[in-house]
Amino acid sequence: MFDSRYRQLLDLAHCHAEAFGALPSLYKLKAKDVLYREGARILERHHGDTGYCGVIALATAAEIAVGRARALLAKYADRKHRKGTPQLAHFTLLLRMGYTLEEYPVKSKTLKTIQKELANVTGSFYISTSSHISCMHYGRMNDWANNNIQPSNKRVLFVVKISPTDKVVRY
Repeated sequence: MFDSRYRQLLDLAHCHAEAFGALPSLYKLKAKDVLYREGARILERHHGDTGYCGVIALATAAEIAVGRARALLAKYADRKHRKGTPQLAHFTLLLRMGYTLEEYPVKSKTLKTIQKELANVTGSFYISTSSHISCMHYGRMNDWANNNIQPSNKRVLFVVKISPTDKVVRY
């Protein structure tokens, strides 16, 4: 299922991350569990933001607050207010933050069925669809497409497993 174009996207993200280098160590990030509805409420009410699927995905995968994820995307991935962020920028930012990305083969073809397939798998996964990105974190889909909120038959393009390394800055 993994198309060579997406392999090239990951390779390009690795090249960009090497060229830009790691993020400054002043970004010490507290571990925070983010729920989709809470994150959406914060981004809509307090920041007046839309198109934040990538912000919530980054906050979920990196276990940081949605406000911090939004600020990191704005500063290091050139995210514009009320606009989405290209997936290349997400992957590059995660690599610069000290995470590793690897393609993950799945049999599922839609967001509805992939939740069942990855329900018992540990780790974080970026699930890419056309013009949307979702995150599954330790078996829980943290997105509007969660089967408990609004099941979606959007077609999955590729899945990337996100793993922290010892270079991730935490306190």
